[in-house]
Amino acid sequence: MPDKTWDVGVSAIVVRDERVLLVRYAYGSRKGMWTLPGGYANHDETLDQAALRELQEEAGLTGEPRGIVSVRTRTTDEGGAVFVGFRVRCDRANRSRIITRWTRRSFSTERNCSRSIR
Repeated sequence: MPDKTWDVGVSAIVVRDERVLLVRYAYGSRKGMWTLPGGYANHDETLDQAALRELQEEAGLTGEPRGIVSVRTRTTDEGGAVFVGFRVRCDRANRSRIITRWTRRSFSTERNCSRSIR
């Protein structure tokens, strides 16, 4: 059996007034779709550091991780993936920027926050 490879991904889940902040894909086959800020973790960072890096890269925001909200896995014959969602609290200074810098879609935080929304 050949060695399987595993990818590790993260997302930053920022909730304000029961609304989850999403970013929009700007290119590729998912262009225009809404998603949580996130991506792959680098080998030289912890998972919470990766979530904060992705939040900074994709939304220009900084914050503090407050805990794990979700864990999702998948496997194929070639390998698998683990995706960890971190609840992140943004600084008050960032909160005013969120409204002008992020486009938001509202949905219940009890739903699966790791799915993309059109």
